[in-house]
Amino acid sequence: MTPADPTPPTQPPAAYRTDSAWRRWILGGLLPAYLITTFGATLARVDGDSMNDTLRTGDVLVLLKYPRWLRAWGLPGAYPRRGDLLIFKAPPGSEYAFSSRLGVTYRPYNVKRILGLPGDTVAIRDGQVILNGRPLAESYASEGFVADQPAQTVPPARSG
Repeated sequence: MTPADPTPPTQPPAAYRTDSAWRRWILGGLLPAYLITTFGATLARVDGDSMNDTLRTGDVLVLLKYPRWLRAWGLPGAYPRRGDLLIFKAPPGSEYAFSSRLGVTYRPYNVKRILGLPGDTVAIRDGQVILNGRPLAESYASEGFVADQPAQTVPPARSG
């Protein structure tokens, strides 16, 4: 571009174009995908039968992460609620904390339904789930693989 030619070039230099393309790819594609799967939602496949008849092996779940983040950030919302399914990693000392596939050990996610909230008392007696002294209509406790459990009070939620 010379002082006599006021028209700017139509194409930026090649180095600028390449750098800009990578920046657009990262900021336009990868960053939104990362933010959505970290803070919004992600997909997971069920592997196991501990939640039959609700969930079966091979089912695909949409895991909503934003309710947890809203609570972590101190924003209002009813999370968790009785009946919600929670996805979590078992504590390292648990028999469910580690799994192995093809010789590789990893920490799988677990899925469980919330029966009691902080302050509630939960027990299992004679194949019946008892919540705050009243039986719940939960058929899984009567199928013979859940032993009677003494009443326990759900502790307050830990912060952090």
